[in-house]
Amino acid sequence: LPSVSIDDRAGAALAIEHLLALGHVRICFLNGPADMRQSVQRLAGVRDAVEHWRRLTGSDSVQLTVCNAEAYTAQAGYAAAEEAAEARAASEGAPTAVFCANDLLAVGVMSALRVAGVSIPDDVSVIGFDDIPLAAQMPVPLTTIRQPMDELGAAAAELLLSGADAPTQHQTFSPVLTIRESTAKPRE
Repeated sequence: LPSVSIDDRAGAALAIEHLLALGHVRICFLNGPADMRQSVQRLAGVRDAVEHWRRLTGSDSVQLTVCNAEAYTAQAGYAAAEEAAEARAASEGAPTAVFCANDLLAVGVMSALRVAGVSIPDDVSVIGFDDIPLAAQMPVPLTTIRQPMDELGAAAAELLLSGADAPTQHQTFSPVLTIRESTAKPRE
């Protein structure tokens, strides 16, 4: 069927590139369920960005931790962050940044970090993906990868109404980095 989508791989790469440019080298990627297409594509984008950084800088200093949440929900993000907070307390090499595969996961992560007394972005930077309306409303507004939802919707409606005969017609949209207050340079 004709379809529209966001370039998940490019969006994930944008998020990691932003964190690396800020100076983060210990990064956790909290992905969704491993068997979902967008999870596979976003993980590929994360790995692309880390590999590109390594080639560009000639350094192997990036420490990437990949975790999969059970679902793309705030509750799953909260649970994952609780486990990570316990590990963080016991480790000097804990991540200084978390990239969440969607904004709901990021909301859960931010809530759990706040309860644990972790300051965002002073102790840990957090970035999401989607730019849901809540992202800008958080106590610490969330840096995120914006999906152009209006454009996606209009293109989908246009494809549907045009009665496109080509069953393989597909339109991909580029994501955009939206920088807010949840990311900063890591503390020395």
